[in-house]
Amino acid sequence: METVLYSPFEAAKIQLQVGHYTSALKCFKTLAVEGGIRGLYLGFWALMGSHICGNLAFFTSYTMICNAMEEPDADNVSSSTAFLAGGIANQLYYFFGHPFDTLQSCTMSQKYHGERYTGPLDCAIKLVRGNGIMVLWRGVLPNLCAAFPGGAACMVTYELVHDHLDPDMGSGAGDHES
Repeated sequence: METVLYSPFEAAKIQLQVGHYTSALKCFKTLAVEGGIRGLYLGFWALMGSHICGNLAFFTSYTMICNAMEEPDADNVSSSTAFLAGGIANQLYYFFGHPFDTLQSCTMSQKYHGERYTGPLDCAIKLVRGNGIMVLWRGVLPNLCAAFPGGAACMVTYELVHDHLDPDMGSGAGDHES
């Protein structure tokens, strides 16, 4: 559902970034009128792949790291564990989602569906054939550098808020003395 709601906005953002349009309203209108639903969902499947791979990597690794660092049946996660697990999990989100993100950017940056690529598979074949498999990870390093602090802050905040909203969960990161 996230991808269904997010995709038209991501397509418009990329169209504006590459200079195809000068206003968001004109961009949305043109994508919808000239491209129909396909115009608004240009690059949808690549974005879906990015979300699926990234979220799978994130939530699996976050849980595994937390379970390895603390008791698996613990009711809450300490701030230090959430910091480390959240940072690493977010890096894995971006690393495993990055090939699809590359395909998404390439397909969404074309002005019309099929201009250069008919879809993510066609895009992947053409990119890899011309540049090798590593082209799918081009630009991943800046994402990985930003991902650790972002994921760490997000998960520490999440765990603190979770503990605060449900204080009966036991001792941990969110316990406060009265």
